Amino acid sequence: MSNIRSTLPQVEIRPSDARASGWFGPGRRARLIGFAVLAVVVVLYPLLAPASRWIDAANMVMIAAVGAIALNILIGVAGQFSMGSAAFMAIGSFTASIITTQFVELPFLLTLLVGAVAGGIAAVFVGFIALRIRGFYLALATIALHYIVIFVFQRIQEGTVGITGYLMPSADVFGFGLVRATDWYPVLVVILTLIAIGAHNLMRGRTGRSFRAVKDRDIAAAILGVNVTRTKMIAFIVTSMIIGFQGSLFAYYVGVVTYEAFHLDVAVQYIAMIMIGGIATVSGSILGAIFVIALPYIVEAIVPALPSWFPFSDLIERNLFSVQLVIYGLVIIIFILRVPRGMSYGFARLGRSIAALARRTITKSPTQGGAR
Repeated sequence: MSNIRSTLPQVEIRPSDARASGWFGPGRRARLIGFAVLAVVVVLYPLLAPASRWIDAANMVMIAAVGAIALNILIGVAGQFSMGSAAFMAIGSFTASIITTQFVELPFLLTLLVGAVAGGIAAVFVGFIALRIRGFYLALATIALHYIVIFVFQRIQEGTVGITGYLMPSADVFGFGLVRATDWYPVLVVILTLIAIGAHNLMRGRTGRSFRAVKDRDIAAAILGVNVTRTKMIAFIVTSMIIGFQGSLFAYYVGVVTYEAFHLDVAVQYIAMIMIGGIATVSGSILGAIFVIALPYIVEAIVPALPSWFPFSDLIERNLFSVQLVIYGLVIIIFILRVPRGMSYGFARLGRSIAALARRTITKSPTQGGAR
């Protein structure tokens, strides 16, 4: 035994190494610097945005990021593939709008919670389906759920307010009215921050570990003592409550709720968000939302500025929506081939490379100075 020990390489573990590999990732200091830079950008963005249209784009990104985080927990962490994002958004939006316009006008924050509860109640039925099927069949089941939900809300809308949809009242938080995009911006920053922190803690906690166990091998997870039925139900209920909350938030922000806003393409967009941004990461959900939601704004700003000599400029301008879909498809293909783990992992790898290069530069500098 002593001979075997003597042949093993001796590894010295320094406290600095342990700190550098903490829960903040490859470098705790680098991650903290990144958070500080992000905080500065968030604070300065409304002041530096060239027009209110770009603040509106940021607000739509933050609302979408809430739903993308929830979907990433369900698909990326729990492994329950769902195409029901648009359906649960519709449940939250229509619950908030019907209660507010047809019954009693509840406070803004309370209405958001009611939308979340409605999404959770609907998720119970989907959870029972998920206990029996998974993968491709679960995706088909959630697509069927989408069409059922939209059909029901279409009939309700046509029987109450007609094609104009439900007109939402103005929201206010503790007496502060949310009328302009600049009024919404700080509120959405706080909401997204709280959702992101809660999702991060959920992924790292005991519940998140149960989700991952069910995702990898549910039979093995059951053998290890994980309650698979309970875990799947929790995954669907928690994520659907977040998406229902997002739907209520979306209803207040947009101001008009109609079933036509929740077509199946919306669910496809949310799948694109987590694929492009990064599976099973909060940062990936936010990055994917930035790309998918900001892309139409960027395309609409660039296309009119194209010179007349640019090939097919007129055709591109007449088919902006189709151009956006083409870009979505190309980017998804590129990321699947080149960065299959998404933007968050790509940026993390780039950050590690830059940090390693900086460390090598700092290490070589004293040596070169001493040699001279």
